[in-house]
This record gives sequence, C-alpha cells and structure tokens, in this order.
Amino acid sequence: MRLYRMQELKDYIQQHEKASIDELCQAMGVSKSTLRRDLDLLAGEGWIEKVYGGVKYRDSSQLIPYENRGVLNAEAKRAIGRRAGELVEEGDVLFLDSGTTTPYMLESLSGKHVTVLTHSISVINAAGALPDVALFALPGLYYPKTKSFRCMDTVAFLRKYNITKAFMAASGFSRSGVTNSATWEYDIKQYVAHNAQQVYLCIDSAKFGVTRMMTYCEAEQLTGIVCEAAPGEEWLEYLEEKGVELIL
Repeated sequence: MRLYRMQELKDYIQQHEKASIDELCQAMGVSKSTLRRDLDLLAGEGWIEKVYGGVKYRDSSQLIPYENRGVLNAEAKRAIGRRAGELVEEGDVLFLDSGTTTPYMLESLSGKHVTVLTHSISVINAAGALPDVALFALPGLYYPKTKSFRCMDTVAFLRKYNITKAFMAASGFSRSGVTNSATWEYDIKQYVAHNAQQVYLCIDSAKFGVTRMMTYCEAEQLTGIVCEAAPGEEWLEYLEEKGVELIL
C-alpha cells in the first residue's frame, strides 16, 4: 500500500511541480505525520526539495514542455522518425513511446499491417488515420507536459502483448544508460525496454552525453539507435563495444 502511495505522491508532485502540505494531505488522503515521513524519503532520494509550507519537484526545469520540444531539432526528429519507420515489417507488434519524434514514424507505416501500442496522444491521433494499423491506446491519467497517459494498470496492460519492436524516446544517452526526466513514465519505459524483442532508441545526436534523473535502460539492452547524424568517435567506439547498431 505504501509503495503505491509513494508512487502516486511522486506523480502528483511532478505533475504539479510544487504543492503545499495541506494540498498533498487532501490529495493522498493521509495525515500530516504520515505525509511528512513520505516526503522525508522522497527528499532523501533527491526527488523533491522542501520549501516553506510544502515541496517542489527538483527536476522540473529539465522537463521541457511538449510544445517547445516539438520545435527543437524538428527536421532531425522528422528524419529520425521516418528512418525508424522503415525498420518496421509487416505483422510487427510495435510499442511507440511518447515524445516528439515517434509520431513521425507513422509517415512510413502507411500500407503496412501492424499493431501499435502507445500511451502517446500524438501517436494515437496519427495512427488513427491509417486504416491498416491496429491501434491499442494504453490506459491512464493524461499528463499534458508529455501528452501521454499513465496509471498503475498501464504496465499490467502491456504484459498481455508480445512486442516485436519498441521505439523509445529519452532525454539523454550516456554511460549511465538511457535516461529520462518524466518520472511518471519510468515504469512503462523500463518494462518495454526489458521485454520487447528489439529495442530502438530514437534520439537526435545532441542527446549523446546527456544524463537525466532516471536510467530506464542500459546500453546493452538496445538493438540500435536511430539518429540523424553520427556522434563523436568516442560514442561510436562505445556503441560498438556494447553491440549497439547506429542507424543514420
């Protein structure tokens, strides 16, 4: 029960960026003493920062709003999405992650009979226009900052399906692995990255060497990285060492 409450507490604080003690007590349905113990744990783990009368999420500055992310490296994202779409084969069961790159994959899926599982509203809208795509929208509460859905049952829903190819988004890729800032998506990303038959990371070259709050996947778990340009020689050697294909 407490683990469930702690996850809901983390989700609430990150979604709202900051909250008062009274607000959190009401939202979580717990006493102030119970809440303070939970907040002490989150603060100790580096999730939050205590401020007068409440708390704020420590990493909120790193999560760029979806609308702003969409215009950053837009041409690179389109190129990455189209190239990733070319890796899809007839009959594939796909997971398309949230983010501003994966929706471009749908431009390459026209005429292919595939199944798409996603929690991204942008992918849902794009896939819904393709008559040959069987679309499964993952359940959950809608998070405007990432334009995605997530709840405690989302991973349970995913367990029913054998995903042949997963196309993942991330805030950064470094020697720490594949990292992300949106904590409420962590369990979804981690489950898919550990269980899909093939896992492709779709990132632009500027994200190499960037580390964010949570590592949801190790480099060794990746089948390949789809990128618009080759990173530096150091990263090319690292990918070769880890057995990860670079797809330009």
